[in-house]
Amino acid sequence: SDGQNCLDKEVPVDVFLQQMMRVISDSFNRNTQFVIALFTNFTHFITEIREGNVSFSAGLSFSMMVAVCMSFFEAIVYFLNKNEMNVFIFCYMVFFTWFMIHICGTVLWLASIFFGGTATLLKTITGFQFLSLGFVFIRIVELPSLMVTHKVILSQSEPFQKDIAAMISQSIFQNPFSFTSTLLGFAGYIFFGYWIYRMLRVLHNINWWRGLGAIGFGAWLISETVTYVQHPIVQILVFANQA
Repeated sequence: SDGQNCLDKEVPVDVFLQQMMRVISDSFNRNTQFVIALFTNFTHFITEIREGNVSFSAGLSFSMMVAVCMSFFEAIVYFLNKNEMNVFIFCYMVFFTWFMIHICGTVLWLASIFFGGTATLLKTITGFQFLSLGFVFIRIVELPSLMVTHKVILSQSEPFQKDIAAMISQSIFQNPFSFTSTLLGFAGYIFFGYWIYRMLRVLHNINWWRGLGAIGFGAWLISETVTYVQHPIVQILVFANQA
């Protein structure tokens, strides 16, 4: 059908990048006020979420912008590794990234409640929707290591090989650019974790040690989710779209 042909049709790289930059720019302009609030008056902004003055729907739009940005940089890696990219695959990447943002927010709510948190599920997810902006900056510095990761996956005969993680680590450490990228990404996650810690303390009205417990437990749950959900799907996508 014509609709299926549209989905399957590959978009030229320059056209695709121009379209995505336009989408990201328009979305960023709509969410500028939230970005400014995050960086200039963080505690007040999270308090506004706790008091219900920032809606869940506003967070949905903001996290969609984040998902588009992250998928855009992922698409760059696909193109550089000569993988195929079409509208369907990109939309799937955006939806899955957006879905994972909400899964992480739900996990953080569970961890916070376990340590005496008081905020609702929707408010916790809303807070994380806005904090997910940090993922965009981390994704940028991780581009060299993502390049190496994709190349290692593509060099295998099939996905889910038992030693794939060790091979990826070895390849990253052997490349100075990807190794530096990995270190910068790790530093970014440390800072991002502190950002989440502050959010949970304000949003759930918990003291410092409960906040540490919530972020520690939440980070462990998220890492397990990424290992057993996100990583396998990424490998499937990379394999399924070899040029």
